[in-house]
Amino acid sequence: MSEETHVDRPGEVTHLWELLHQESYLPEEAAEVLNLPERIILKSAFGGELKARIVNGDVIDISRSDLVAWLKWRDSH
Repeated sequence: MSEETHVDRPGEVTHLWELLHQESYLPEEAAEVLNLPERIILKSAFGGELKARIVNGDVIDISRSDLVAWLKWRDSH
C-alpha cells in the first residue's frame, strides 16, 4: 500500500468500505472515495461533465454509476 492510501485506524477502513458500496454520494464523499479535492467534483458537476442532482445551486447527490462514467470520461480526455 502506498503512503497515500494507507489507513491507520480500523474505523477508517470500515468507513471507506461503506463509501465504496454506496449507490450515491454527497460531493464530499465522492471526493473522499476518489482522493480528489471536492472543488473538482463540484466544478465538474456544475460544468455538466459529471451528472449530478443539483437543487437550488447545491449538488445534492451523485450516483455511483455516474461517478464511474465520469472517471472513464476523464481518463479518455
